[in-house]
Amino acid sequence: MAHYRRWTIVIFKDDIDGDWSGNARPGTYVRLAKYIQANRESDTGMLIGPDFLPTREEAFAAMKSDIDKAIGPQHAAQDEKND
Repeated sequence: MAHYRRWTIVIFKDDIDGDWSGNARPGTYVRLAKYIQANRESDTGMLIGPDFLPTREEAFAAMKSDIDKAIGPQHAAQDEKND
């Protein structure tokens, strides 16, 4: 579980083939149970990882890229200034 530009990212590994993927949703969640509860209540704004990748680093980079696309360049630039 990680936070990026006011989003929470969860990366997970498929135990069968060892590939990695993730999902993300707007908001800062610090407990996985709350994140899962929020997903059950609404999938609005949730991003699903594009594919399964060979490493967790690639999955994390893919989710950050998807967030950047979702929030748009103007918001991303503003977040850069605030970080």
